[in-house]
Parts: sequence; C-alpha cells; structure tokens
Amino acid sequence: MTFSKPYGDWQSLFAPLFPKSLNSTAAAFNTAWADHPTVTAGPFKWGSEDKTAQSYTIVRDPSWWGNKAKLDSITYKAYDSPAAAVQAMGSHQVDYYDVSGGAAYQNMQALQKYSSVAVRQAGGSNYRQITLNTKDPVLSDEKVRQAIFLGIDRNRITQLLMGNLGGNPTALNNHIFLKNQAAYKENCGDLCTYDPKKAGQLLESDGWTKSGAYYTKNGKPLAVAITIPSDTPNAKQESETAQATLKAAGIQLTLNTVPTNDFFDKYINVGKFQLTVFTWLGTPFPVGGSVSIYRYDPKNIGQNYGSGGNDQINNLLTQSIQSTDPAQENDLANQADVEIWKNAGWLPLYQRPQIFGVNNQLVNLGAPGFADYRYEDIGFKG
Repeated sequence: MTFSKPYGDWQSLFAPLFPKSLNSTAAAFNTAWADHPTVTAGPFKWGSEDKTAQSYTIVRDPSWWGNKAKLDSITYKAYDSPAAAVQAMGSHQVDYYDVSGGAAYQNMQALQKYSSVAVRQAGGSNYRQITLNTKDPVLSDEKVRQAIFLGIDRNRITQLLMGNLGGNPTALNNHIFLKNQAAYKENCGDLCTYDPKKAGQLLESDGWTKSGAYYTKNGKPLAVAITIPSDTPNAKQESETAQATLKAAGIQLTLNTVPTNDFFDKYINVGKFQLTVFTWLGTPFPVGGSVSIYRYDPKNIGQNYGSGGNDQINNLLTQSIQSTDPAQENDLANQADVEIWKNAGWLPLYQRPQIFGVNNQLVNLGAPGFADYRYEDIGFKG
C-alpha cells in the first residue's frame, strides 16, 4: 500500500488482517464464514459448536508457528442475562466474564461474593462527553461555552456514576488520549475545575447581567437545553447533575428527552440540539480516531456534530496525523487538545473502567485496557 502523504497511524489499517479467501468474491464475503471461520492465524483454530448449549469451542492449533498454547481449548458460552452469567461464574461453569456496562456495579458486587473469582479492572475505551452545538445562536459565543464548562461539576458527575466501582475516579481532562494511554496530559488549563464564580465573571465580561437566579442579555435569559435519549439512565443522571451545578453559575439547563431510536438520526446527526451527551470509543490509535470528531469542515462534518473547531485545530491535527514519529505525533495532538479546550465545543466527562470477573487460578487474562491478549499465554496456575 502506498500513501499519497504520510499517515502516522498506518498500522490501524491492518488490525485485524483478513485472509484473502474471505474477501476474494462478494459471495465469499457474504457466506464463506456463515457457519464458522474456515481460516485462522493464531494459537487456536475452530473446534465445534453446540447450538443447544449456545456454546462454541476453539482448540489448540498444532500448525501455529508461535509458542504452543498452554490451554487445550477455550469454550465460549452465551447467557440470556448478566445475572445468569454471574451465577455461572460462581458455580465454576465459566472462568471469565466481562461485567462492564450499565449494571457493572451490581454485577461486580455479586462476583465479589465468590471466593474463587477475582475482579480485575483497567481503564476502558468508553468515555462520556458533552457536545455543544456551536451553530446555535446562544452557543456560538465562545465565552458562553467556556462558562458552561466552568459551571458543570465534572468530578461530581464522575463520582456519582463511577464512584461505586472502586478507586477514586476523577474527570477526564483530555479529548484525544484516555488516562491509561502514555501521552495523556491534562490540557484543560483554566477550564479544568468547576468554578461557578469564575463562570459568572466570564459572562459578565461578555455583557451578561444577573437577573434573579440566571444571567440575561438583551432581555433574554441564558437558557439552554440538553438532548438525551429516553432509555439511557446515565444520560439523565449526568444531565440532572449538570443542571444543578449550572444553576449555581446562573445558567439555566433544561432536559430534552427524545425517543432513543430517534436520538442520532433525527437530532444529533442533523445538528438539532444545543447540548447533548453520549459515549465515544477510544482506540489504540487515538489521533487517527479523533480527527473526524474535532476537525471542522463545513462541507463534511463527519462526526463533528456540533460543528466546533477552527483552522488552528485543523492544522495541528493534520500535522499530528501526518507525523511518522510517534513522539511528535503525540506532542502535536496534545497541542491540538489545548486549542480544543479553548474552543469549548466538547466537554469530556469521565472514562469508564473495564471490569472482568476471572477465575482466580487463571493467569494472563483480565482487563486488557488497550492491550491485546496473547492467547497462547493464557493458562491456570500450576
């Protein structure tokens, strides 16, 4: 493959590598693996399937050119509910279960009752972020957006949603890198910390005056709405907390709850919102994965749903992704993040953890973060 210009995250295009036989024809792509994988390139290969038990098994591949796998086989099983999977862990029917997700706390608490189960955690790839629509008449003012940043207590939101999962979770202070990535830096500057007083001072310098509980300008109150999907309890809790802390800053926030099935198609994708909050996925190649979110192109918004950004951010992101020196790529990306904070179009909230229940005799398997498992090294203590 030859690139017309340097592309620093080129490796992301080759993960995973697919066999030629899978992509040789449209028919092969559509049907060749309908029953099971026909080609493998790892320490295990396809073994068997039990449709009644809703399980399939992979077995050690003697043709694997790497280290011999420690396990003879691995069986994957499907369960109808998290509660059933947790119970299967406790009765030694399952050795490994991902409990991350909406009911993570309840699942983790249940697993911790079993002495044979270890709960292993790492920083996950999911993170929550508020997007502000910079094309909205009120939010087109950068100082108003910055005041909203200062008026949302992100650490309070983080503790509310993540505090019961252990540790001392704090707000995410980088748009591009997550906390367990080496290049993570806190680039938020004056916008790092909840400060309703500073938010008010910023608004007053912008011509807003306090009238009762809220600021006004030209006879209109500083009132904005956050659009959230109806079936996402986290979004409701985050928004209600932001509503309370913004009130202390003199900014009125109302909740606009819409049907979940319409959330992206009828609201977010078409820019029909003032503020919104949803989950993004980080990747092992964070710069390349972030460009479509933070690059501003009026002809192609990509994933930049709030149309935030500017030429300076665009230039730094372009320089970063075109650098083939990882250290320079990361440095330029952090420079871009400084400007993304100033632009105040996106407010990171928190990074979610990965949480896995694991048979405590099982080693080299747990919460991988952004790492890949070495399946040949997974095994039980001797």
